[in-house]
Amino acid sequence: FLSKEEEDYNALAYKDNYFFNCEIEKSDILPQIRTDHLEKYEKEKLTNVIKRYKHVFYNKNDNLTFTNEIKHRIATKHDMPVYSKLYRYPEVHKAEVNNQIEIMLKQNIIRHSTSPYNSPIWIVPKKLDSTNEQKWRIVIDYRKLNDITVEDRFPMPNIDDIFDKLGKCLYFSTLDLAKGFHQIEVHPDDISKTAFSTATGHYEFLRMPFGLRNAPATFQRLINHVLKEYIGSICLVYLDDVLIFSTSIEEHLEAIDKILKRLSQANLKLQVDKCKFLLKETEFLGHLVTHEGIKPNPKKLETIDKLLLPKTQKEIKSFLGITGFYRRFIKDYSKIAHHLIKYLKQGIKVNTCDKDYVAAFEKLKMLLKNDPILIHPDFTKTFTLVTDASNFALGAALMQGNKAVSFASRTLNGHERNYSTIEKELLAIVWATKYFRPYLFGRKFIIKTDHRPLVWLHNIKEPNSKIQRWKIRLNEFDFDINYIKGKENVIADGLSRLNYESLNSDIEINLHELFDEDVNTVHSAESDSTDYIKITEQPINLFKNQLFIQNSNTNSCTTKIMFKNKIRHYLKVASNDALLEFLREKLPAKGLAVVYCQNIELYKEFQSLYIKYFVRNKSLKVLKAHSLLEDITDREKLLKLIEKTHIKNNHRGINEVYEELRRVYFYPKFQKEIQKFINSCEICKLAKFDRSPIKHSLNITATPEKHNDIVHLDIWYPQRGTMYLTSIDKLTKYATAYNLEDRTWVSILKALKQRIQYLGKPNLVIFDNELDTAVVREFLNDQKINFHTTTAYLKTGNADVERLHGTLNEHIRLFNADPNNKDDIIENVYKSILAYNNTIHSTTKYRPIDLLNNMIPQEEIFKLSKMVHERKSKRINELNQKTNRVVTDSFANNIVNNNRVSKSKPKYKKIVNYKQDGNHLVSTDKKFKKIYKSQVKRKAGINI
Repeated sequence: FLSKEEEDYNALAYKDNYFFNCEIEKSDILPQIRTDHLEKYEKEKLTNVIKRYKHVFYNKNDNLTFTNEIKHRIATKHDMPVYSKLYRYPEVHKAEVNNQIEIMLKQNIIRHSTSPYNSPIWIVPKKLDSTNEQKWRIVIDYRKLNDITVEDRFPMPNIDDIFDKLGKCLYFSTLDLAKGFHQIEVHPDDISKTAFSTATGHYEFLRMPFGLRNAPATFQRLINHVLKEYIGSICLVYLDDVLIFSTSIEEHLEAIDKILKRLSQANLKLQVDKCKFLLKETEFLGHLVTHEGIKPNPKKLETIDKLLLPKTQKEIKSFLGITGFYRRFIKDYSKIAHHLIKYLKQGIKVNTCDKDYVAAFEKLKMLLKNDPILIHPDFTKTFTLVTDASNFALGAALMQGNKAVSFASRTLNGHERNYSTIEKELLAIVWATKYFRPYLFGRKFIIKTDHRPLVWLHNIKEPNSKIQRWKIRLNEFDFDINYIKGKENVIADGLSRLNYESLNSDIEINLHELFDEDVNTVHSAESDSTDYIKITEQPINLFKNQLFIQNSNTNSCTTKIMFKNKIRHYLKVASNDALLEFLREKLPAKGLAVVYCQNIELYKEFQSLYIKYFVRNKSLKVLKAHSLLEDITDREKLLKLIEKTHIKNNHRGINEVYEELRRVYFYPKFQKEIQKFINSCEICKLAKFDRSPIKHSLNITATPEKHNDIVHLDIWYPQRGTMYLTSIDKLTKYATAYNLEDRTWVSILKALKQRIQYLGKPNLVIFDNELDTAVVREFLNDQKINFHTTTAYLKTGNADVERLHGTLNEHIRLFNADPNNKDDIIENVYKSILAYNNTIHSTTKYRPIDLLNNMIPQEEIFKLSKMVHERKSKRINELNQKTNRVVTDSFANNIVNNNRVSKSKPKYKKIVNYKQDGNHLVSTDKKFKKIYKSQVKRKAGINI
């Protein structure tokens, strides 16, 4: 809350703001208040109260006022600004963006900014209004700012206590603040942190914007403070829900008068069309509040009530999947379900006229709706939202522990059924969070999905506009996404597959008209039949036989020979018959063919024909490709791409440039061309040198499992008179450099503390004798940080940071060699560190900054690799034969970059032990033997 000085500082502006809006001629708000449910005398009495407080209701022609009761603070873990580049939004929206920016500037909600912070904007559609005019809303993606924001844990009221206070009330009213967040000012010290940019300028919020991590807590704190005299006696507050209750109309009108008066004093405005007065029953926190007491909301049972009798074995399996999850809560479950299970036997047709079958279905439905299966929500515990999507429906279950609070499902409309898998699964999450918003908003919860790519939802690179819009819509919620295997996701899975009456949908769905696979839930890595075409994660460009299929009004087939050895067929088809004819002609009799379809419906047609006519050919293997790279057929364009990428990150090496380009473009001899270009670069020849000093044989050290497990430290001297404390994380390869005024322990400790403050405390630090002082040791012991000093005069003991120094020195030489570079050494060091952290590392195959921020690329779907560390008994050539694919799960679950880092160690060991300008050192038991290149006929074994 504000100090006395801050209140005095804002008093004049607040007073002017308030009276300015009070003097504006108001349009009559009375017709906008719903009163058709009231008796005449009730309507007259309510009208008299509303007339006294017309100014409390927001008029869209007014400037939105603000309260001086509280200011929003944004406490961050460090003071380093966070910056995100702008999102590209469609050209047609630029006029709308500019218009809304002008409105917010005019209403003093935002102002022009010079802040180093920046968050990107996106534009999302609003619901159609009564005029059916499409309107848009600007939203800010504050995810990076939220990541460094200290969580504000404001205590929420106990729900049971809230309901106990309602008793036998007869009248209820609900209030909703107009643009509630924008009625709260941002604290002057934190305004710069809200900065965002558009194509026309850089701005920052004076009022609390949507999307900030602690905005709900601030809003709850404000409402509690404003209505503290009345909470529990005449009103209840839970986040943005305000409920007024009374036992008589006289008491209720008096209560409304008190609440509106207090809101007027706090200068808060209400949204007139969202306020409801003198209700006999209303929905509050997922319950139905009536004069008879608290009742379960019938909407939570609607999904179960509308389940239709299963008519197929697949529908029986789906229904039993839901009920079976709760079998331990249902007495005699097996006995009841037996009448359904008997129809799952092969060859038995489902008889929907069987009385026992129908009775068992209805009884299980009834039991599914009753305690102890459906429970009342406990708001002191964490909610779990389980979602799933099939090709025709969405399903969701709100859980606490192993019990459900509520079920929900709806069918997909026509265009939604054409969505891709990830879009359907994300739609299920967006829809479910909106449906269960009264339970989830303002508190942390867990989302469980059987679509693994959604675990990295916040890190998806270059999402389409639909996914980007949904991502930002989810920003108002605080949640973690966890992966659940499809076979374990029985509840949401079943809800998305079962047959329903028309439920939240304008269309009728006939299951018999769907493809067989449509009845199966869409999973990311599972299939119900071995006949289904498997998906390859490799781009189609890599394969010899390629088929591109697309819809057309005419039938045609074009064949091209790509890069001399790849056959590409472009099939344009208007019917299934034409597609079948082309497939018989173009699919090879044996070998591998890869197909890339224009849309999912076309893929279904292809798969149906494949299963019917081609699956019996065991000599032919067909895969489906999801990704397509851009072919580079023009050598001049190829060289320009290589040059641009090479120079962009300050003349990085062959592997780094190759890793960046191969993810977007395809050229058969990409790496060879990159190597040829970089080897001929004059600046690289001048500034780089070969790193091949003679070294002794190496042992493989322990591999870290997470960020900050092992950190290497050293002092770096980029030029005479300047020195930096450098660090590099052994797993992520994220590097830092802190300027030292001198080599005293005071300067070293200051830099070390900065590193810990920004990146956290490491588990183990490794440094050489230059940093090995009593003061440094004492500091590390106090911080409970393990440390290890390397052997004197042996740089390989601290190789990670020494290698970093070599790269940074190379950067500095390149900057000095550039005649256009006029920056001083401090700026060049900063740019060198920035380039290093933003370049794909040859060991991890990722950029260090991405690994630090858990921004793993979504394109790769990984499997866990098994890499056995046998240090003394295995020979190096055996290690090199291990070609298990390096995979990554979640960075929070150790990414398992272990495998990549572990693989690079024997590779590095091999290089230093054999690449010695013709002479080599090899280990033979406990001796070292020097041999010459002419004596080497094959690689000698090295114990590790």
